[in-house]
Amino acid sequence: MPVVNLKEVLDKAIKNDYAVGAFNVHNLEFVHGVMRAAEEMSSPVIIGIATVSIDYAGLEPLASVTKIYPEKSKVPNVIHLYHWDDIKM
Repeated sequence: MPVVNLKEVLDKAIKNDYAVGAFNVHNLEFVHGVMRAAEEMSSPVIIGIATVSIDYAGLEPLASVTKIYPEKSKVPNVIHLYHWDDIKM
C-alpha cells in the first residue's frame, strides 16, 4: 500500500473512533519493527522522522528505508517529518 495522506488516515480514525500510533524511527531496524507491528495489528501507522534522526542516520539513507518498507506494506501508513527547520535540505 502506498504512503497515504495524514488527513485521510485521521479522518477515518475519527469516524471509526480509534487512535493511530505515531513512532519515530532512526534506522532500518526501527522502520522494520514499526511496519511489522502495524501489519500484525492490521493498523494504520504514522512513521515519524525527527531532525535528530536525520542527524544520526543521514537524510538519504533514512528516507530510502522509510519509503521502501511502507510502500510494500498492507496497511495505510503516513511518513511525517517532525520539527524540520532547514528548508534547503
